[in-house]
Amino acid sequence: MNDEELHIVLDVMKIIGNEENQFLQTVKMFMEKKVSCSISNSSTTNIWTYSEMTRKLNAHLKSNVQSLVTKIKDKSEWKNTDCEQINLCYNCFTSMQKNGALSNIVKNHVEMIEDIVNKRIEQLEKQASSNLNADKVMPVLIAMKLISVYIFSFKEIVNKRIDQLLSAYKRKNTEINIPSLVLKLEKDLSGIGEMIVAEHNAFKGYNVSLFNVKTQSHGINH
Repeated sequence: MNDEELHIVLDVMKIIGNEENQFLQTVKMFMEKKVSCSISNSSTTNIWTYSEMTRKLNAHLKSNVQSLVTKIKDKSEWKNTDCEQINLCYNCFTSMQKNGALSNIVKNHVEMIEDIVNKRIEQLEKQASSNLNADKVMPVLIAMKLISVYIFSFKEIVNKRIDQLLSAYKRKNTEINIPSLVLKLEKDLSGIGEMIVAEHNAFKGYNVSLFNVKTQSHGINH
């Protein structure tokens, strides 16, 4: 419906209605609001109904999500910018969902993002599980922790999966090989590797031993 058509509706309502007519009053109020918002009176100015707006918004949101999915689904490596973009979209959609804004529409988009993140985590786990040595596990841990850091809503679940992978690594390689993995992680220039060593229980014993060695070297007794 454009502005010209809206005026026709208003004129007709003035003829068949009266000043107490609720619909007429609603239309008049809308026209007044339109003027106060400086919306053009041009006949080319389209005014959307709520259902039209909802359809167009849904199409726009769907296009954005599909564009995001297409962009990253086949990437062998997710960068922090990819994760930040996913995080932004996911937080926007979940916020809309929590506040009841187009909740039925955004539900599908939320699930689509959750699906692609979960598939990425599973892909990384399979990649590491095929060969549980330090060289293979280290880049997978970095990639998983990157998701945990930059897609905050998935932090808890990703950290648990990291713990599970580290437990599998320890069972396979025994405690002796933990230092070799630590050394590789600490060489990671992004700082993510050091974060893994500091935050995950698999390295707790190593960190305590390292602390004891450092304090003893400085002549500090417990």
